[in-house]
Amino acid sequence: MQEMENRKLIIGLYALFFGGFGIHKFLLGEEYKQAGVIMLCIATLGGVITCGVASIVIWIISIIEAVIYITKTPEDFKKIYIDNTRQWF
Repeated sequence: MQEMENRKLIIGLYALFFGGFGIHKFLLGEEYKQAGVIMLCIATLGGVITCGVASIVIWIISIIEAVIYITKTPEDFKKIYIDNTRQWF
């Protein structure tokens, strides 16, 4: 379980610092690739079109996800995000 604890912490920190680009979604695995691309496109293209508003919304979502990832127990994290591939929150 120590490996899962480390993985959730790393993914949580990536969500906190680089979440606006959806990097943490790519780290979760192949099943999350579409969600990562959506976050990346909204943050970049949507950010340009809306003068940064879309980017701020994506950053807020990623901060919420970071807190959720970090506060989950390793067992819950594995069950929810690795086994069941829950893509959002």
